[in-house]
Amino acid sequence: MRYGKIVFGAVLLTALAWRFGTAEFAFENEWQQISAGNSDFTAVACTGSQPGILYAGSKSSLMRSQDMGSSWRPVLILKGQPGRLSRLVPDPCGKNALFAGTGQGLYQSEDAGLHWKKIFQGKGWQENRICALAVSDAVMYLGTGAGLFVSYDRGRSWQKASGKLAAPIAAVAVCAQDPSLAWAVSADGVFKTQDRGNSWQRVFTALAKTPEEEGDAQEASPEDGQATGSGILYDICVDPANSRLLYLATARGAYQSLDAGSSWSAMTAHGLIDRQIRQIRVSAQSQVYAVCRSTVFAYRDQRWEALPLGPGSRQIRDMSFDAQGRVYVACDSGLFTLRYTPSEQSFGASSRMIMPTIRSVQEAAVEYAEVGNGKIKQWRKQASRKAWLPTVSLGVDRNATDLWHWESGSTTKAEDDMLRKGHDSVEWDIRLSWELGNLIWNSDQASIDVRSRLMVELRDSILDEVTKLYFEYRRVTMELDGLRLEDKRKRQEKELRLQELSASLDALTGGYFSSRVPKG
Repeated sequence: MRYGKIVFGAVLLTALAWRFGTAEFAFENEWQQISAGNSDFTAVACTGSQPGILYAGSKSSLMRSQDMGSSWRPVLILKGQPGRLSRLVPDPCGKNALFAGTGQGLYQSEDAGLHWKKIFQGKGWQENRICALAVSDAVMYLGTGAGLFVSYDRGRSWQKASGKLAAPIAAVAVCAQDPSLAWAVSADGVFKTQDRGNSWQRVFTALAKTPEEEGDAQEASPEDGQATGSGILYDICVDPANSRLLYLATARGAYQSLDAGSSWSAMTAHGLIDRQIRQIRVSAQSQVYAVCRSTVFAYRDQRWEALPLGPGSRQIRDMSFDAQGRVYVACDSGLFTLRYTPSEQSFGASSRMIMPTIRSVQEAAVEYAEVGNGKIKQWRKQASRKAWLPTVSLGVDRNATDLWHWESGSTTKAEDDMLRKGHDSVEWDIRLSWELGNLIWNSDQASIDVRSRLMVELRDSILDEVTKLYFEYRRVTMELDGLRLEDKRKRQEKELRLQELSASLDALTGGYFSSRVPKG
């Protein structure tokens, strides 16, 4: 009995060890720390023109890495208080240019961080505290703790917006294709400009706070690096590939606009464990990510998939992407990146595009196997026309009876009574005949009927196999979508099964299925 208890305890401990070990292994597979022992980061950025070069800011300095985070060196030291570096924005007009928003104003570097100059300094600590920045080739929008500023000459001079935008600014975004189009988030809602910041129109009204949200807003201080607007609206971004597609991060989830911010609708909260989204970002590949305190969420196929950083990470403060779409996040426990790009990373079923219909897959299989009804109909039509086509016969006859003959009957000619060669006689004829009875029935119909039955049987067999594989693929996709992030082994098994089903469907459709359901 005692031996049985010992064995049971050992098995239980092994199972628990495997369970928690698997969960930790899953987290390690999703994220990789690249801060080389440094911690407490507040901002991160990478320039698409310089692969492998990263910038990361902390409370008192800006650091640069040339080897994807293996080593770091400081390039900007912030002295005095408050010195916190809150925003890093690459300059789209310069390969080596970068802007750094701090608690002491806005800095600019044009030589990859080697030298810096301050291009904005406000009046008082609220104007000096940079909360948001959006840069285009024609205009710059700067959000501070005391309002919005606009520059039309690359930061040499600034104009302060009035009215509702004289309040703290939580976020700004500018259209890359049309710099005159921009959006700003303040305590009163979302505002839109279509004339490079000369006039603004409110397109989203701030939500009323609940008592819980009042408490969250009081907890979010400037030192937290979060938006300081209404405490309800936190961030806004525009899809780089579609200037009419916008996303808004709020304390009650995400909102989406399909018409450049004129109207908004709430996005699904399915899979969103924490609805208080502090940041929302879209990569160049149009992949949407949301940050909720210590968890990153990826949005795909109408659901959110959690990508937690794991134990020890209390607060994520910033997110950025490189040209390949790889994700970087700065948090209090270091700098992290996803181990895989969005095209390589698996988020279960949500990583796949909408599947083709079963009818389209069946039609592709029938076409590939050449077992469609069209072939039988063509045969029957051709057989019905047979009676109108005549039977053609050609005859040739050669008459050679007088090929050689005796020349006789005359006594005056020298050649009389001699054997002479005559001329060939060739006759030919063409005959046409019709079997009008074939208009009613001909023997080819029986052969077509046999082939038709065999083709129907083959087509039914193919469609049955395609249908089973198709819905099995959908079932496995749903099972994979329902797995937790920690179930790494089960996820791998389901992914392998999906690859097997996809290969089988490709074999029956000539590659049609995988071309409509790309791996992602």
